[in-house]
Amino acid sequence: MGEKLTFDSLSYGTHFQDGTGRKFIKVNADAAWGNTLSYFDVYHNKVVFNVISYDGYPFYIPFDVKCEVINFNPSLDIVKKDDIISPDLNNSQTQNNTTNENNMKTNDASTATAAVSTTPQLTLKEAVVNAVNELKVKGSFSAHDVTTAIRDAANAGEIALPGLEATQPNSSNIKYWVNHSDVKTTLDGLLNDGTLANLGMTNVDYSGAYRVFEFAGASTAPAAPVPSADDHDGAPAPTTPAPNAANPTQSPLAQRIDAYLKKIGSATLKQVQSALKVNGVTCKDLAPIVESLGFTVTPGTPDCFSTYKAS
Repeated sequence: MGEKLTFDSLSYGTHFQDGTGRKFIKVNADAAWGNTLSYFDVYHNKVVFNVISYDGYPFYIPFDVKCEVINFNPSLDIVKKDDIISPDLNNSQTQNNTTNENNMKTNDASTATAAVSTTPQLTLKEAVVNAVNELKVKGSFSAHDVTTAIRDAANAGEIALPGLEATQPNSSNIKYWVNHSDVKTTLDGLLNDGTLANLGMTNVDYSGAYRVFEFAGASTAPAAPVPSADDHDGAPAPTTPAPNAANPTQSPLAQRIDAYLKKIGSATLKQVQSALKVNGVTCKDLAPIVESLGFTVTPGTPDCFSTYKAS
């Protein structure tokens, strides 16, 4: 077995594996803020990382995680990123393993690569759409039901969620951390842009302790595409839009806004937001929806959308 060290004590370029057996290379981020590098995903979210996995994905490893140093095996198919990984690979901390151990590690890597290639790699948005398509046959469901469905599918190995991996071993055998608030935010976006309406949603019930999304039954609207890992070059593939583009003015939220403004004539976006009582919808989100309904949005205080007036 290789030497076990904390992550922060490893030199950049060191090859190691975590407690779950996944293999990584530490990148050269010594000069960066927080000793991490970063990039922006397709949703413009900033993602930080300090290692590259053997299958080419960037990850963040906490500084105090115990890591087992391993020998670099050039026969493994590792994605090379010269702009991230220093060509001066420093493996001075590695120990000599036996030939049998090297063969076992090579076989493990081949098995892991095969497993990754057959597991659908989804973004959180794609996973939410797939969960909606599965749950809507029940007639109704909550945001919590969607979160539970995604967690169950991910931790059962039915789907993979790159970027959400649980980097440390845990007693519950959780493979991916799916944050419920992130799922709710994604659902809000699908509600506001009309995607849920296109998938067959007929109403949102706000009368209880939490929202319930109601569907008339199974819809013919296509599910989000399920790409294979081979279609990704180290990053989630873009979602292919459905043939029938969502019409935001037909969403239940837009219809409620339309009815409210027609009733009172004019209101600030803050008044509209308060009247709707919908969690996760900001005044900034409301502005384009109000304009798409044919109303005029008059700016108030610069960049303070709550003061903007709709009429």
